[in-house]
Amino acid sequence: MITVNTVDIENLLAKDDISFSFVTQAQQFYPYVCTLTFDDGKTLGIQARAAAGAFFIKPIAESDIQICSNEEQLYIKEILSFLEKLAKQLECFNIFYLAPEFSDALQKDVIEELFPPSSYPFLEQDFVKKVCTSLHLVLIEKHCWIKGNTRSSLAHRANLSRELSNHLNKLQKEEPRFLIEPYNPLAFHYLGLNGNLKIELDVSKLTLIEKTSSVSIDILSGDDLQARLTQFFEKIKKNRIMRDLFEEVTYFFDKCLANNDIYLSSLMEKFYDVLRKTYTHQQIEEMCALEYKAKTKTIPADSFGYRFLLLGNTFFLLRNKTILSYDDFSNKENVIKHYQTIISNEMSKTIQEAEKI
Repeated sequence: MITVNTVDIENLLAKDDISFSFVTQAQQFYPYVCTLTFDDGKTLGIQARAAAGAFFIKPIAESDIQICSNEEQLYIKEILSFLEKLAKQLECFNIFYLAPEFSDALQKDVIEELFPPSSYPFLEQDFVKKVCTSLHLVLIEKHCWIKGNTRSSLAHRANLSRELSNHLNKLQKEEPRFLIEPYNPLAFHYLGLNGNLKIELDVSKLTLIEKTSSVSIDILSGDDLQARLTQFFEKIKKNRIMRDLFEEVTYFFDKCLANNDIYLSSLMEKFYDVLRKTYTHQQIEEMCALEYKAKTKTIPADSFGYRFLLLGNTFFLLRNKTILSYDDFSNKENVIKHYQTIISNEMSKTIQEAEKI
């Protein structure tokens, strides 16, 4: 939860008999709402939302913004300054001002005053759409002004984001214990690290940061992106290898078992104990990562409730939340015969019990 300081803007506007309010309406698509109330009762409202590292700002049409005088509309500058500070607190480094909404609400000379080209480059609708898609932002298909960033630096960042996405997918295919988290293209798991990537944009360079481990790398516009990304993830791997020897991570083991059903999840500790008799924890994680990515499932239970699960080269026979047997599956024929004997004996016991009733 962030703390928002409104005292400075309240005191500044109070000198001109203007009251300022800021509220967060969590259920609204644009939850951050700033409202000015003038001494004659007119209101002027601006709303904003944060999403995936971007901040979107537009006027509130339902306020009296369109009937405010030019002088009153220029007080929006104070609101924009306030919201830009809020965006920084929220780690949103791309601030978009939706041009159609501002153009409809404000006088032309007010717009020129609020959005000088040197500080707020204007971006056409198609370019905004490409940037939003490349940076995994909420898709906006409108003309926009953007705070601070130049068109070329945005294009450079969008290019890095595309290459980063390709590199992450490549790692996911090549590295068994690398997984991109669903619903967040900049989050991943790698050798026990729950990583989260952030791209910071400076005038001359981009900085790619992994926030949990604080690994970072600067990327200049002329750099070979794939080479720099390889260096970046090699640094993360080097940091994790030694820790991975001593930290018994069960990330993929947990996912692999949870990917089946609650029945198997209840046996997780027993499964792990069996596997640790044969494998190191790194080997368990690697084979479970491969099983998880292949979406391996148990063989469904038959009418007698037997199930089978293969983890790595260990084959389990299960029934009624119990591991009846586990064997090395290298010699499949012997294992199958062994399980046939176990199941036959179990069924004979069941029939004998039934005959006593």
